[in-house]
Amino acid sequence: LLDAKQFAENPANKSKIGNLLLVEAWNEFGEGSYIEPHGESGFGYLDAIREVFTAAPAKHADVTPADAGRGPYDVPPTPPVLAAWDFAGGDAGWKRTMGFTNVAVRDGALAGDTSNSDPAFFSPAFQVLAREFGTVVIRMKLQRADGAAFGEQGLLFWRANQRPETADASEPFAVSGDGQWHEYARRARGD
Repeated sequence: LLDAKQFAENPANKSKIGNLLLVEAWNEFGEGSYIEPHGESGFGYLDAIREVFTAAPAKHADVTPADAGRGPYDVPPTPPVLAAWDFAGGDAGWKRTMGFTNVAVRDGALAGDTSNSDPAFFSPAFQVLAREFGTVVIRMKLQRADGAAFGEQGLLFWRANQRPETADASEPFAVSGDGQWHEYARRARGD
């Protein structure tokens, strides 16, 4: 905000319409761009704008709809974070993305046959803070069609704060292809 104010006050940046700054979206919560009061920062974004661009006193009263005799509004509650899947009722929103055929839920597990050396599944979209879920546990079994054991590497990818999956956002782990169930636990990184 201070940089924007300095830019707007610079005579070299004057336009025919005068000093004009666009403060992005009021309530683009889904896009991650908003200044509307909210649970995390309250009226903080609006307070910062008032502090930088006006001479209004810092002491003031924030008024919510309830303070003005409005609401409560029927805002649906945030659904609980699903942090575990058992596939008892189907694929639970998991999708194959590449390298799989014959994908189905079998015996309470998401199963498929690999058709290349780089198969991948994607979980349904969800958002959690790594500091609240410190470990990711994957339970799976791998076996070759001919029953021979093998060793391989798995990669756990994640997407954080609108960033795409990249090799930097992955965690490799050794897997066992002996046809038995194994749990692979990886420490979560980031926020």
